[in-house]
Amino acid sequence: MFKKNILLLICYVAMTSCKNGNTVKLPENNEIVNGIKKIENEGKIPKIDKTDTLLGQDLNNNNVRDDIEKYIESLPINSIQKDALISNAKLFQNILSIEISDERALGKISQDMADSLNCIITRFDKFDGVYSIVTSLEKKTFNTEERSKKYVLYNKAQSGSVTQLPSGDTCINTQ
Repeated sequence: MFKKNILLLICYVAMTSCKNGNTVKLPENNEIVNGIKKIENEGKIPKIDKTDTLLGQDLNNNNVRDDIEKYIESLPINSIQKDALISNAKLFQNILSIEISDERALGKISQDMADSLNCIITRFDKFDGVYSIVTSLEKKTFNTEERSKKYVLYNKAQSGSVTQLPSGDTCINTQ
């Protein structure tokens, strides 16, 4: 139980810590970039939305960007774990549409994020890899300059805030 709480705290601090907002842009002829584009085009991995729109495309209106949903569905994990990640993705998406000056909304999303991370931790048998999955989801969600800027504003607004460490089954709060 103690290890789970420590991992939850580490994940939460990492997810809400301020970021400098700088984006790394690799040259288009970079071998890694070309390799990723190739396997995206072949359909071996989901193609991540890099358009200039803040919210991206969500054709089924489930509050998760379509590319993020496809990414989660492509992971070799069970449906309960995928549901936990979808809930987290919804919260990331909510950050993009939240009014930064609304302290009440900021407090709610902060508590919901803590509940979501707790849910994710309880749904995975091993804690190894949970952090990397959540940070990968974070990076894919806030993957453009406009999205990163909004995330930085959110993190700055949350700086110094306090959130209660969740306990029990918080998955019901995040669905």
